[in-house]
Order: sequence, then C-alpha cells, then structure tokens
Amino acid sequence: LLEALARSTLLSLDTVDPCKQPIEAGDCIGFFPRWGMNQETGQCEEFIFGGCGGNDNQFDTKEKCEAFCIRGEPNGETTDSSSLPICTLCHPQERFTTAVL
Repeated sequence: LLEALARSTLLSLDTVDPCKQPIEAGDCIGFFPRWGMNQETGQCEEFIFGGCGGNDNQFDTKEKCEAFCIRGEPNGETTDSSSLPICTLCHPQERFTTAVL
C-alpha cells in the first residue's frame, strides 16, 4: 500500500500542468520571446525567456499556448529549453552594486 501511494505521489509530481505554473523569465540574460499562460487573466501573454531556468509554462507561439492551455489540444507543445541554441551571452545575471562618487 505504501509503495503504491509513493508511486502515485511521484507520478503526480511529474505531471504538473504547465499552464498552472507561473510565467518565469529564468535566471539568464538571453533574449528568447516566448508565450505563457497567465493564471490571473486566463490569457496567453508574451514574455522574454532568458535561456535557462524557468519552467514548462513557455510556448514558441501564442497559438501553441492557446491550443494547449485554453483549448486543451495536445499539439500545442511546450518549448523544450534543452533544444535552444547554445548562447555564449546566456549566463546567470550578476548583481552589481554601484557607489556614487
């Protein structure tokens, strides 16, 4: 019984609905236009993905976002971040402090 419960818990963790995740730009400073479902407005909105981090709530086009999140069509696939070209400028943003001289 415990094994079945653990297995179902793991399965539910693996199947988080991308459309219910927040829109996240990620941790890097690349420039990749994407579309994500905004849970507050119920609409697909454009945002800039930095190239790393983030989550599965990112689609190549508004049409794919709406197909997947609004109409529930399986062909509106999320963007696989691992398929992005390697970006030499995509690195975690560094925090700088500035002093007034």
